[in-house]
Amino acid sequence: MKNRLGLAMMFIVTTAVFSIFSGVSDGAFNIALSLLIAVSQGAVALVAAVDIAGGKWVSPLKKRLFAFCPMILMSCVLFPLMWRQFNPDYVAPNAWLDKEFLIARNTLSLFLTFIVARKFAVESLKESPVKNIYAVLYLMFFMMSQTMSAIDLVMRLEYPWASTLFGGYFAVEAVYAGLAVAGINCFFASKKEPDSIEVKSAMRDTALMIFGFSLLWAGLMYSQYLVIWYGNLPEETRFLTDRMSVTPVKELACAVLFALFVIPFIALISRRMKTNRFAVAGASILILAGILAERIFFVAPVLRVNWAVLAVELAVLAVLFSMIVLKKD
Repeated sequence: MKNRLGLAMMFIVTTAVFSIFSGVSDGAFNIALSLLIAVSQGAVALVAAVDIAGGKWVSPLKKRLFAFCPMILMSCVLFPLMWRQFNPDYVAPNAWLDKEFLIARNTLSLFLTFIVARKFAVESLKESPVKNIYAVLYLMFFMMSQTMSAIDLVMRLEYPWASTLFGGYFAVEAVYAGLAVAGINCFFASKKEPDSIEVKSAMRDTALMIFGFSLLWAGLMYSQYLVIWYGNLPEETRFLTDRMSVTPVKELACAVLFALFVIPFIALISRRMKTNRFAVAGASILILAGILAERIFFVAPVLRVNWAVLAVELAVLAVLFSMIVLKKD
């Protein structure tokens, strides 16, 4: 009861902080909201994918990952605050990116994603025979929501630049964030039950998935640049040149590459390290930091970012994340 009351109060505080600062720095709000959407939806999407595949290794982590469901609803509540973020310079002259339609469709998408996520969580936790139906439904809404987030939070800012890979890239990265959350949960679960075979198995499989997703992420990232090169599409180079030719953004790109690919790949290539809770938790925290750095890489060259406001919003999200992770079952 105390845990639920504490989380409810933290949700109220988080919403209040975002509401107060939403008009102060459009870039900070964009970055924090994008991170919130990725982590909250990715944690549930990971369970959905494993359930459909018939995997059992995620079972010890299900309750902890489903605890992120209410954060999907929070992102739904916060998204309409984007109304205050629309600078006329970054609003594309077409009906699809019309301000009212953009906010309405994303808010509705996030709300429907939350409803399906809650139903899926209930059915999955009781191992209902219809859980896979809701898992498929959730992944459909998840893909739709992540694609719209990619377009409306990032691609819109660089109109008329477009990438057909961007939606899928955001979705894969969200699942990667969900794996990072699972890795952090494995750390605390193994600390609480050091001799549990189920927890050790979950940690090993989580580390193996993180290792695999580091390669998948690198492949998708490279594919975005490869298409521009072999297709000879100079009109699409603006997105890259605006970022890769300016300090410190180009250095940030290198940091993202190391955080999301190089270090997790090297750290977890050993079988022994896959069962080391410190290595798995360290790689997981680095992945979340890398996704945050990438959001800054996407947004900072275009929108004004108040770093003090971003620090406050991220601190509030960090407290909320930790309360969910550390919540007693």
